[in-house]
Amino acid sequence: MPKAVAAREPPLLKNVLQLPGMDANWVAILSAGAGGIAALLARRMMRLAPTRDMISVNFGMIFLMLLPAAPFFWYFKFSWLAAVLFLIAVLIDVAANIFYYLTFEKLPAVTASAVMALSPLAALALQPWLTPGFSLSLVNILGIILVVCGLVLLARGSPNGGVAGQRVEVKARHLAYPLLAALLFGINVFPVRMLIANQWTNPYSFYLLRALLIAVLTGLALRPQLGWLSRLRAIKIGGRLLFVIAQWLLLLTALEKGSPAVVKTLADTSPLFVLALSGAVLGEKVNRWQALGALLTGAGMALAVG
Repeated sequence: MPKAVAAREPPLLKNVLQLPGMDANWVAILSAGAGGIAALLARRMMRLAPTRDMISVNFGMIFLMLLPAAPFFWYFKFSWLAAVLFLIAVLIDVAANIFYYLTFEKLPAVTASAVMALSPLAALALQPWLTPGFSLSLVNILGIILVVCGLVLLARGSPNGGVAGQRVEVKARHLAYPLLAALLFGINVFPVRMLIANQWTNPYSFYLLRALLIAVLTGLALRPQLGWLSRLRAIKIGGRLLFVIAQWLLLLTALEKGSPAVVKTLADTSPLFVLALSGAVLGEKVNRWQALGALLTGAGMALAVG
């Protein structure tokens, strides 16, 4: 196994990602905030094309948007272990994104989002085995569980709907898709964290390569139709992807130093920010399930970082 060495990543990247006075937990919360804005903007994007056709387009555009910064931010210390870990992380991510697509194709959005909210529990269960250096107190564990319960309630309180606004019948076998997606997204924080924490790569370089490979692999697997894509639509998608990029770079930065289970949990609280933004900006009313979900999520976040 190669030794972990001091990173020789470009100084500019450190200056960009260095947030004075903020620990990993606060960076993860910022990631959730950026994700909330991206999710709010995604409501309009979903009308443009089926999810099947948008996954590879999104990742391909992320790669193209990040590529011009490569001379300033690129860093990858090659070793066979680093290469294998990277491929494992990307393959897990590809599988998770495909199950994610199947989830929203086969299930109503409420059911899909509620089951996907269980993802932090996978990271919580695996952390003692994969990153034993991070210990969680009973208060932290309770906080993570409360956040998950809150996110489930937030999903329950959201408007129901299926593909293209049609009602979709829930079949038990289809629940395997969000369960597998949630499990894989929870698992994937560990190989990603190992790459970044050992300073074999940095958040920018990992995300750049990840976007390229996921775009290619999902394109081959899903065979998307691209006739819907126009210059104006590409500009709209690109505007949303700026927040997606910020969300992921912040998450990857938080994973470098923080507890994987806690960071994953905090970064998954984007629905709380969606609720706040939709109320403040769009004037949407909060129902009782959303209010209870917001209270549980907020309380859980406080306990998870305590």
